[in-house]
Amino acid sequence: MIRRSTIPVLPVLLLLAESAAAQSLVRDLNPIVVTNGSSPDSFAVLPGGARAVLFANAFDDGKGKEPWVTDGTAVGTSLLADLTPGGGSSSGSFTYPVGNKLLLFASAAGLGVEPWVTDGTAAGTILLQDINPGSGSSFGFSVVTLGGKVYFQATSPSTGTEMWETDGTVAGTKVLDVVPGSGSGYFASPAVLGTRIVYFGSTPATGVELMISDGTSANTTVLKEFNPGTASSAGSFCVTVGSKVFFHIQSPFASAGLWVTDGTASGTVWLGGPADARYPAAFGSSLLFGAKDANGREVWISDGTPAGTQLVKDIDPGRPDGLRTGFTVVGNRAYFWAKDANGFEPWTTDGTTAGTSLLKNIRTNGEPRYLTSFVPLGGLVYFSGDDESFGGEVWQTDGTTAGTKLVADIWPGKTSSDPRMFGTWGNRLVFAADDGSRGRELYTMVPGQPPQLVKDIGGGALPVSSQPRFGVNLDDGSSLFLASTTRGGNVVLGRTDGTSAGTRIVTELSSDPRTSVTGPWHAVKFHGLAYFNHETATHGSELWATDGTAAGTRLFLDLEPGVTGSKAIPWRVVGGRLLFVATVQGQPQLWATDGTVAGTQVLANQTPLTDARLGEELFFTVGNPTSQKHMWKTDGTPAGTGFVMTLNSVSGRIFGRLGDRLLLNFGSTSFGDEPWISDGTPAGTQLLADVYPGSASSIAGSYTEFGKLGVFTAQHPSYGEELWVTDGTTAGTMLLRDIRPGYVVGGDWQFVVAGDLLFFLVDDRVHGTELWRTDGTTTGTVLVRDVWPGANPGARILGPGGADRKIVFAADDGTTGLELWTSDGTSAGTRRLQEIEPGAGSSNPGYFFAAGERIYFAASDSTVGEELFAVTYKEIAAGRSTQYGYGCPGTGGIRPQMASAGAPTIGTSAFQASLTKGRANAVCGLALGAQRVSVPLGSSCRLWVDPLAVLVFGRTDGAGQFSLSAPIPNQPTLVGLSIVITGFVEDPQGAFANQLSIADALQVVFGG
Repeated sequence: MIRRSTIPVLPVLLLLAESAAAQSLVRDLNPIVVTNGSSPDSFAVLPGGARAVLFANAFDDGKGKEPWVTDGTAVGTSLLADLTPGGGSSSGSFTYPVGNKLLLFASAAGLGVEPWVTDGTAAGTILLQDINPGSGSSFGFSVVTLGGKVYFQATSPSTGTEMWETDGTVAGTKVLDVVPGSGSGYFASPAVLGTRIVYFGSTPATGVELMISDGTSANTTVLKEFNPGTASSAGSFCVTVGSKVFFHIQSPFASAGLWVTDGTASGTVWLGGPADARYPAAFGSSLLFGAKDANGREVWISDGTPAGTQLVKDIDPGRPDGLRTGFTVVGNRAYFWAKDANGFEPWTTDGTTAGTSLLKNIRTNGEPRYLTSFVPLGGLVYFSGDDESFGGEVWQTDGTTAGTKLVADIWPGKTSSDPRMFGTWGNRLVFAADDGSRGRELYTMVPGQPPQLVKDIGGGALPVSSQPRFGVNLDDGSSLFLASTTRGGNVVLGRTDGTSAGTRIVTELSSDPRTSVTGPWHAVKFHGLAYFNHETATHGSELWATDGTAAGTRLFLDLEPGVTGSKAIPWRVVGGRLLFVATVQGQPQLWATDGTVAGTQVLANQTPLTDARLGEELFFTVGNPTSQKHMWKTDGTPAGTGFVMTLNSVSGRIFGRLGDRLLLNFGSTSFGDEPWISDGTPAGTQLLADVYPGSASSIAGSYTEFGKLGVFTAQHPSYGEELWVTDGTTAGTMLLRDIRPGYVVGGDWQFVVAGDLLFFLVDDRVHGTELWRTDGTTTGTVLVRDVWPGANPGARILGPGGADRKIVFAADDGTTGLELWTSDGTSAGTRRLQEIEPGAGSSNPGYFFAAGERIYFAASDSTVGEELFAVTYKEIAAGRSTQYGYGCPGTGGIRPQMASAGAPTIGTSAFQASLTKGRANAVCGLALGAQRVSVPLGSSCRLWVDPLAVLVFGRTDGAGQFSLSAPIPNQPTLVGLSIVITGFVEDPQGAFANQLSIADALQVVFGG
């Protein structure tokens, strides 16, 4: 029995506690103002060639990103259509001409991404069809043109995902419903073959296989079935080369490799080659492609025969993946980016080993920031080159080393203009670049002449943002994050305690303007330090460590000397060791360290994919993208790391934990890929539920453990992808609620647990994407609030949840833009916290992380740009307790730990603080204080609470536990106040003076 003490000590201590003052902007780390750029993208020339269209931001006019039209002059450049009026943005891309118009896929106010056409005028820019009604998107993938029509894949609730066609008119935009009803026929990787289209599609009898169509449902048939029966094959591309189409089938099928077809079953021939291929490009009468075998991913070629399908060159012998991008074919040569001992550089090939060579080693120290495409114009090829003297700028090549050179330094000096979006327009090169004074804008350039700015579309003053990202908490209560201090993108390590004075730059991580904070940044706290992946020009990408000071920020270990590095990424802490993933001599490996170089060793030649912890062991999934997956486990030692079992599926994975068992996506011939439950052994692994009956697969997706339940997404033939709930038994595994009527798949559910509620985001096809919550029952699964009334998407990003049903999230009510909101699970308790960017503009809160009594996030306003903001738990009236630090070991080397139960809410007696893992039946105590500190008590000990305002003494029980139940007064003024609690146990083997073992600590923030 756990021994407990119930005494009114908290009222005394609360008098000493400091209030967590509400914050908004923590600090503007980058107080610089520059002129803003429009960041153009998706450039396309209109039929006739006189004008072109693009998406751009016009900040000085209060517009978001919208389509613009230009004739190449400033006067002839104007807004084409304000699809999302005001400061909101539409998003989209222009594709193929259709008649005298251009097809585009774009979002607009109240609509998702849908097909539009434009003739370059506002009146001629029209929606063709709202295929997925309301805010849902039909998207518009796999676009191809044939016979004056454009064919594409789109999704609707009534027809599923199917092939659509358009002639550029509303009446001529229609579905080819290959699988009638809400079932999906798909239309992936299409390629034109004469008057027909070859693609990967689906029928109920065959699953996804190679199909051929003339654009009518009647003449759409399966060309060849590679995986007989209803199960699907896995095709990765189709490319037209002359009168044939090359395509690829991925493993694990026996027919994996490159194929070619003339449009007949008998003329569909296997060519061989590796089972992993990508980057296809027609090259005369042959196909160039990248394929991965024992040499890694390298350049291959095929002339359409098995004998002529072969490796062109192993660019980086002994290391994986020399080829890193696709090919741009210009005449009898192709250009691409590849990596050898020189790093990423431009290469060229004529399809032979001898004719494949490095164009030029442009950057002799480090690697380029961006790998852009190559664009041919006037006998030359243009691209973005990046060297030490000029940064990333416009380069050209004639295919020789001597003819590969810089042609335009748009941002003078070493800072990069980062030219992107290369294209051609008649005799002009088109690209977007930043000259250092206007931001990124549209330029044109006639070969041999200087580049010309088309128009400063963005205009207006723009504060430079520090772009805070990726928080990790230290044991002293402060937090580290990445930030940028110059417009060029230099990366620094920032640190904050939640106050302006306590927020500062710790050290510059990179002065290289090619680097940025866009991430991802992987950081894990271990033994009081933050370990993270960092790349430098000297060491490449390696594992670093920091204690939050400039002097204490260092390279931990250079596993792979040289400019590439080992790409080491910290992963998990298991068995008192930090696990990380690194690639050494071309071999991806799982490593472990005790924090010393000598104590760092390889655990396995594997790369973990998904994982879950059971007790002191971590189970994880391994396997490449196209092969069946396997389950391994580790306790942090080489001896305790090994294979457990095969998951029998390409989609196999550990998708969560439920109590003391694992939830697996496991494959079988009888049931397909379904959720299974396991105790971590093959014998203890069994089917949980056949969610999608028969041999088809439900493929469990998003998951969270929620109390004693597990909630996950899975597909069902009647419901599509919906929420399911399980208690770990077959009988207790069921549909939670059919939220999206009809057969709908996809979506970003974003689960967050807060108290006894699970919050999530979903579009129910009526209210748009909004905040929902569940208590684990069908009746308790409800829409919380329609923040933006109607079908518009209101809720966007979920932040952390507290112990008392309260969360923060980013939402847009249609009036005040995307701002910070909070909810307690009720409509009345769902409200906007503050409007950081006044008016209809958005502050776009995101990158949330919690630390102590604050929730930090990145947000923007027109004055400071995107900077670090924070909200206190007092502001959302949520209570929480956070465990931090590490204890002083006692008997058996075991460190006592603090734990808590219940929410620290005013007016309740349910909150309990407990000392665990202490010596059994020993004198012990809890120490309560008002401040969180880190005081050394010897080589392996620290004290986390000082001053010790209240001491509570007792005795541990037979399991080494002692608990304090302390009534919290019902005083609203206490909301947001913070205390810290630690514990100690009398122990003759204790690390502190051979008398005491000491626990880590709890920081408790009281809520209302």
